Amino acid sequence: WLLSEALTNNPKIEVTLDGKFLFKPSYRIRDRKNLLKLLKQHDLKGLGGILLEDIQESLPHCEKALKILQDEIIYIIRPIDKKKIVFYNDKTATLPIDEEFQKLWRSAAVESVDDQKIEEYLEKQGIRSMQDHGLKKPLPQKRKKPNQRKKQNKKPRDNEHLAHVLENYEDK
Repeated sequence: WLLSEALTNNPKIEVTLDGKFLFKPSYRIRDRKNLLKLLKQHDLKGLGGILLEDIQESLPHCEKALKILQDEIIYIIRPIDKKKIVFYNDKTATLPIDEEFQKLWRSAAVESVDDQKIEEYLEKQGIRSMQDHGLKKPLPQKRKKPNQRKKQNKKPRDNEHLAHVLENYEDK
C-alpha cells in the first residue's frame, strides 16, 4: 500500500523512472539569486509573498540566504496562523508622499464599504485582488448535554416465564 498508493500519490514526492523516490519542493530554488528572482516575479505578477516554510523546504541553508537578502525582502506575520510570509521589498515603490495627501487618505471613510464592494470595484478596474487562503479559526464546538433520563421506580418483575418451575412455600 505504501509503495503503490501513498508515496506515488503524494504531491511532495516524485517517482523517477528507475523507481526511486525524490522529494519535490514547492519551488525550484538553488541559491539566493534564484530566491530573489522568484520573489521579484511574484511581486511583478501580483501573487503576493511566499511562505517562509516553503522557502525553508525548497532552499537548503535558507537562513544564510535570507540573512544576506534582508535589505531586499520583507517579513510579514499572518495574523490567522502566525506563519511568516516573505515579500520582495520593491525599492522603486517607495515614494515620498505629501503629508496633506496622507491626511486626506486617513480621513476617507470606508465603514460603509464592505469587502464585497471593494472586490467588485477592483474587478471593474481590471485589478486582481489578493485572496485570503489562510486557515480560518475553527469555531468552538458546542458540547452536547447528556440526555437526562427520568428516574423510573424499579418494581420487581414477575418471572412469568418460570412459573412452572417456581414453588410456593407459604402453605408448608
